[in-house]
Amino acid sequence: MISVYTDACRKKIGDGGYGYLIKNTNFTTFAGSYLEGITNNYAELEAVIQLCYRLGKDFNHDNYYMIHCDSAYFVNGFNEWMERWSRQGWTKIGGPKNAKVANLAQWLRLFEYKNSLHLKAKWVRGHAGDECNEFCDRVANFCHTNKCSISGIIPTGASLVGLDLNAYVDGGIININDVMGSYGSVN
Repeated sequence: MISVYTDACRKKIGDGGYGYLIKNTNFTTFAGSYLEGITNNYAELEAVIQLCYRLGKDFNHDNYYMIHCDSAYFVNGFNEWMERWSRQGWTKIGGPKNAKVANLAQWLRLFEYKNSLHLKAKWVRGHAGDECNEFCDRVANFCHTNKCSISGIIPTGASLVGLDLNAYVDGGIININDVMGSYGSVN
């Protein structure tokens, strides 16, 4: 099972950012972007959607992935609520009759990814020393502060703590062969 991580941030004025990380045996891929006019829950879901898009596009579909996320909203929705929502026509559980689920478009996309990729979700405590979760938080805040997108690939085992995110703005390092060298293929 391949461990993947997401995190997001939202500031008072309604913009924020997200970050994700895919940690494979030989390499670690990460990305993030700026988001405008969003809620915190929307940002958390968008982080996972962008991660799943990347997994579906660039990675082996036979792999199993564990999404580590500090958003109980996402983890509970993904692991418990989506199946019931689907059966109930995407209406709220215990809410007003026929009231649609908040962030419905994002949940529908995640439902498709859950059924096409091998995904599980696990809650992790945010800001509690998990290096990968804290790195995703750093990416999300960097993208928010700088109103930019970043992406990169580094060898697994390389330190995430001191990584200069400025070098990865707008895909600053994109040639996987330059980054990977003898570390192996992406699949």
